[in-house]
Amino acid sequence: MDVKNLNLLTFYFDLDSGGISSSSNHNNILLQSCVSLPHQLNDLLTRSYHTESLSSLHIPLELNPWFITGFTDGEGSFSLSVRDIDKDTKKGRVLYVFSIILHEKDDGILRSIQSTLGIGKIYAHGKQGVQFRVESKKELLILIEHFDKYPLITKKSKDFVCFKQAIFLVKNKEHLTKQGLLKLVSLKALMGKGLTNELKAAFPDILPANELGISDLTLSLAKAPDLIIDPCWLAGFISAEGCFIIGIYKSTSVKIGYQVQLKFVLTQHLRDKELFEYFVKYLGYGYTAVNREGVDFIVTKYSDLKDKLLPLLHLQHPVVGYKYLDYLYFTEAVEIMQKKLHFFFKKNWRGFK
Repeated sequence: MDVKNLNLLTFYFDLDSGGISSSSNHNNILLQSCVSLPHQLNDLLTRSYHTESLSSLHIPLELNPWFITGFTDGEGSFSLSVRDIDKDTKKGRVLYVFSIILHEKDDGILRSIQSTLGIGKIYAHGKQGVQFRVESKKELLILIEHFDKYPLITKKSKDFVCFKQAIFLVKNKEHLTKQGLLKLVSLKALMGKGLTNELKAAFPDILPANELGISDLTLSLAKAPDLIIDPCWLAGFISAEGCFIIGIYKSTSVKIGYQVQLKFVLTQHLRDKELFEYFVKYLGYGYTAVNREGVDFIVTKYSDLKDKLLPLLHLQHPVVGYKYLDYLYFTEAVEIMQKKLHFFFKKNWRGFK
């Protein structure tokens, strides 16, 4: 094995000390609790997956357009700001940026998005981040054309429509008038975190949503049962937001003293609760759970993971980047359980750390 490219499971399974380390912030495959591993499993779990090239991370140079939309629904950001406001004329400088920020290890995804769309630039972001940015009006119009053809389906679609209206408002030079700038600030109020305190003070009488023609953006999925989720959208969304979890828990209810649970989780802001509930109906498996941080779509049933979710992500609609490695390791865990190799723990049990 090339020790330079030890895989995630080797990282998590602290083989020298005979235990499993807890979850890491660097990756999205998690191991919960700590148990020792037998040599039979060690051989299976320490295969070396080389991660230095795009091909090894399953990143094609050209991405399916639905994949880009799904990835954007997870990681994309539409930013609109108004700066240097004149107190008398209420005129200001308008900035608009579409961006995706990732860890530098996944810069290949951003390069493929850039190559596929033919727009944008990639910059270093902080110590370990990379950012894909689109900020020229010409390129933003190309971006708008993409999302008009392959629409976003999370509540981020509302940000996009407000962003789109703002771009055309600037393109038509309406923002140079007091009323036009008021409309632009009103659009910003409906996006993301809303208005800054400075903008609230400068524009206390923003326009309501219905006057901006976007009151129908809160799409009720219950009223749209024919919504089709493209598998490539799902692969993109999972590549952005998916989390594969291997839970190993101490248990007195089974003879060998532990239980293994595999879990797949998607997490979003609470405003996408309705979408996740639709996932359950559309996919025919999984369930939703609300927490203080947002809403989760969760799959824990072994047969659903093995026969439905993982086959969906195999070859034709794969996840990409380092999340693809997570998928591989999670698939290994499913294989272990299918072959019942996890019962070999009984012979090598040394207890929890």
